[in-house]
Amino acid sequence: MVFVSVSFKILPEFRAEFINYVEDKIKLVQKEEGCVKYILVEDTFENNSFIIYQKWINIESLGAHKAMPYMDEYIAKLQKWGVNSAQFDFFQQ
Repeated sequence: MVFVSVSFKILPEFRAEFINYVEDKIKLVQKEEGCVKYILVEDTFENNSFIIYQKWINIESLGAHKAMPYMDEYIAKLQKWGVNSAQFDFFQQ
């Protein structure tokens, strides 16, 4: 199993747009082969801060996810929404 968490902050003016966009993308990712769990959590103590938790059956599944066509668009939108950096945590079991 591969576990990933990605923490980032969105500019306040883009919060609603981000949530509307990402709801559909999460549903797509959850259908990807090898995806065990993929969820978005909003930090209750820090406004506009989010964490994406991911669980994949293996590293190959995570690699295939990163290569999906919609990921380039998603990354570009994150930059538009003010995400200049993100914290990635990775654990493989």
